[in-house]
Amino acid sequence: MAEAVTKTERDDADGLSTGVVLQPNPLKTCSFNRIPACYPEFPLLKSTETHHVAFDVSTLSGTNPPLPISNPIRTQRWNKKRHVRMSSNSAPGSPKKKRDAPTRWDSITKALEQHLESSKAIEDAIKSYNPGMPGFRCLRFFFDKILTGTDRDKFFKETLPKMRLLALRLQELFPQPLPLLLRTESRSVTLSQEQCACLLANAFFCTFPGRNGLGFEYDHKVSPFPVFGFDGLYYQGFSKKTRGYKLLCLVNYFTRVTTSMPTGAVSFERRVITSRQFPSWQESSMPLCNLEAFDEGRIEDAHGFLQADFANQYLGGGVLEGGCVQEEIRFCINPELMVSMLITEVLGDNEAVIMTGCEQFSRYRGYGGSFEWEGDFIDKTERDAWQRRYVQVVAMDAIPLGAYDDQFSSTMVRRELNKAFAALYCPSAPEHKSAIATGNWGCGAFGGDKRLKALIQIMAASVCQRNVIYFTFDDSSFSEELLEIHKMLTERKKTVGDVWNIIKEYNESRKRDATLFDFIRKGAS
Repeated sequence: MAEAVTKTERDDADGLSTGVVLQPNPLKTCSFNRIPACYPEFPLLKSTETHHVAFDVSTLSGTNPPLPISNPIRTQRWNKKRHVRMSSNSAPGSPKKKRDAPTRWDSITKALEQHLESSKAIEDAIKSYNPGMPGFRCLRFFFDKILTGTDRDKFFKETLPKMRLLALRLQELFPQPLPLLLRTESRSVTLSQEQCACLLANAFFCTFPGRNGLGFEYDHKVSPFPVFGFDGLYYQGFSKKTRGYKLLCLVNYFTRVTTSMPTGAVSFERRVITSRQFPSWQESSMPLCNLEAFDEGRIEDAHGFLQADFANQYLGGGVLEGGCVQEEIRFCINPELMVSMLITEVLGDNEAVIMTGCEQFSRYRGYGGSFEWEGDFIDKTERDAWQRRYVQVVAMDAIPLGAYDDQFSSTMVRRELNKAFAALYCPSAPEHKSAIATGNWGCGAFGGDKRLKALIQIMAASVCQRNVIYFTFDDSSFSEELLEIHKMLTERKKTVGDVWNIIKEYNESRKRDATLFDFIRKGAS
């Protein structure tokens, strides 16, 4: 593509691919635990009652994509309440048809076996099996204004034909039902990157049936699952330019994987914490963890650390629509994260999702309405024994606030502490836990107070025996203020329980003319 830079232009040891002069990375001197150095020994990769591996583990070599399961020991029957509803005939979830009647997959196959040489041809193909599609105005804008000239020609001549073939391999790559990660169940799924690419190609062509396979309509209002299809990027809506640059990230991904298919794996783990596992926050005697705060850099730059995804309770948020903040951007530059949207039911208050191994394919600039694709990215992150990139992203959804003051109540603080605990919990010894890279979680559109949310994350990390790396996103004054307050609390040997009580006292004081940090300073004087 026109703005892409070549691999030879990228020589940063940490894989921060920019194609421009790089600023010094302050994280290089951080002494906090990071993966892979702090990881314990890996167990053997295998399917269990709570972990579904969707490929033949014996073929996982790192040289070629692992093969799908060829001779399953036990053939599972598709269960509409427990498995992904697919469209292919023998892949799980095909709606039953009368004998000799064409199936939905027959219609999809017929449409995608045709040469698609224009935006109009893509529209006609998708509408042949989705007659109710609302429109394609944003898709037309993308091909008219964003992907133009030789890049557009290359897409239709080289990339799109391979995408069609990749999508049609759904039946081959998924001979077994793909489990859903349902609420209240701690389970995980491991897929090959090739299987992820196949699912995403099907999302591009909008082949997945609606969520009515579970008795729900394809709508957040009544469905417990995110939408998984690119139709929300195609039809008329606000932010045509933003949607266009999201599509550019995805087209870059498809160009890469259809040119050279990645050979690794990706895991998605739903973690459910029981009420007995949550600490008594007001009684906790845990000391506060160590803290580093940076006003420069991004969470995705924190290589080797657990990285926070400021998630929507429906994973991905508005990534396949008009939304474009932290979670949506991360899902665009690491498209394999989007697979979580297909398999993960809406998150409960005691749940988080850990996504391991998702590769970065694009660079970007801007945020929200200023978001733009900036170029290709070559991810140099090492792989673990399961051939996953050493990248861990944890989805943790904050509460959208109605009234600003509500967040300081004990009920709301406890909810956010428990959510952060679910995201950061790990039964391993402290020396095997990496630090968490995070920032202003639940602020912005959700209305959270950044000072409160920072303390909540520090408290949860302290109980989970992790250190915190906090990005303030160009807000140098807040970096300094956060470090000042943290130093003040640690020098006075304040515990997690002490900080709980400080927040409680601040809430009871009802003096909103002073910030939470001002209140702490006053109490310390």
